Amino acid sequence: MRLVKRVAQYLGFLAGLVAVFFALGWLLMRPVRHSQSRHPVRRQPIQLVAVGDSLTQGVGDSQTAGGFVPLVAHTLAHSAPVQVSTVNAGEAGDTTARILTRINRNSQLQRHLRQANIITVTAGGNDALGAISAARKELSQANAEHLIAPAAATYTQHLRALLERIRQLNSTAPVFVLGVYNPFYVELATNPVLNTGVTTWNQAIRRVTRQQRNMYYVDISRIGYGQYGETRSSHRLRQFAAANTPLLASASVSQLLVTAQGKNAWLSPADRLHPNARGYRYIAQQVAHRINQQQRKWLHHGTTTTARP
Repeated sequence: MRLVKRVAQYLGFLAGLVAVFFALGWLLMRPVRHSQSRHPVRRQPIQLVAVGDSLTQGVGDSQTAGGFVPLVAHTLAHSAPVQVSTVNAGEAGDTTARILTRINRNSQLQRHLRQANIITVTAGGNDALGAISAARKELSQANAEHLIAPAAATYTQHLRALLERIRQLNSTAPVFVLGVYNPFYVELATNPVLNTGVTTWNQAIRRVTRQQRNMYYVDISRIGYGQYGETRSSHRLRQFAAANTPLLASASVSQLLVTAQGKNAWLSPADRLHPNARGYRYIAQQVAHRINQQQRKWLHHGTTTTARP
């Protein structure tokens, strides 16, 4: 009897020991849950203020999502511990001078600019379009440069005044100034006026931006090449240009874009002038990349900036 009793006790001890091992194994191997509610990520509030023309407003975005501005905010929120709010102060049709006038007359917009951590600017597309439209029938490179130069000089003055006013309102926020693109490139790749005008405008934007403190140029010229990308001198584009050039003598710019051979798949089919959703995604990528390159200029600097009235 004693032997049976001892065997039973021994087996009970072994069973208990096995149970303890299984319990320890379960505790050690189960996934560890980190409580996000107790230790939430602290996100710095960031205000992005976008001023400019129809490109800022988001004209042409078939998804009616607001163009590149909300896409940039989304990208920044996923690349840094920030919570981004946006103010979209884009107005279709505005020239650079009109954007400056709007800022000077709008006290609420001035307040937004003072409080901004990041500022983007699109200014120059309508200025360039006016100059290019007036000279679009010119096919000589030398004459094109002669016709474009006075308008480019005026634009440079207006852009400098606009950026200086923004810097007066906000002395610390980095400002990202977008270049322009040639919406007619696919249709008229060989036209000297169009190519000279866009190149001249982007050179002016680069130069003026470089002269300002904490301001940066964003190149978006790739939009003009659309689906043709780097094959900008392709035989097909030259064919389009040969077929469409005679239209310059009689068609307006809007008529030309509707009737011309060749279409840019990155532009809105509504006007062949503004980006579509795909085009705005590309712009957002370029802008967000430039902003993140200067992250130390806007991250961890609080939510207000030093400004003068």
